[in-house]
Parts: sequence; C-alpha cells; structure tokens
Amino acid sequence: TAALKIAVDMVDEGMITKEEAVLRVEPKQLDALLHPQFDAEALKKAKAIGHGLAASPGAACGKVVFTADDARDWKKRGEKVILVRRETSP
Repeated sequence: TAALKIAVDMVDEGMITKEEAVLRVEPKQLDALLHPQFDAEALKKAKAIGHGLAASPGAACGKVVFTADDARDWKKRGEKVILVRRETSP
C-alpha cells in the first residue's frame, strides 16, 4: 500500500525510525498486502449473486462446491474451489 511505501521511504531518508514507521501503518493496510483483494473498480461493476459471512480473509475465485469431500476431490484434480456452507466450524 502507499502508506507502507511512504513509511519505508521515510525510514530510508532518516526522517523517522523503523519503530515509528511500524506505528504509522494500520493493521488493515498490512492485511491488504497479505491477502488477495478484489479491484475496487471491478467490485463497483460486479453483480452480487449472494452474500454470507467470510470464513477467511481476502478475495477468492473458483468453482462453488457444497461439501468438504467435493472440495477435496476437485482440488486433487487441480480445480480452484470455494466451499459454500450454511454453517461451518473449524
């Protein structure tokens, strides 16, 4: 993200310490770097076909499956899958 780049540049230029740089970057900004995100403009154009609660952070794409067995089998065949359930537990 831009905030991270700015913080690193400021450390490189001796303007702030590494500790200060860490404090300037919000956790959600780091989260965006660690997990795939959908493009904001693409989301504006997208049509929702459903909604729910995410079981993990970030964006995902793949074929929808409804059982863990199907997810495992399709994954073994090299397919990208998204497991969709009414409820799930660890």
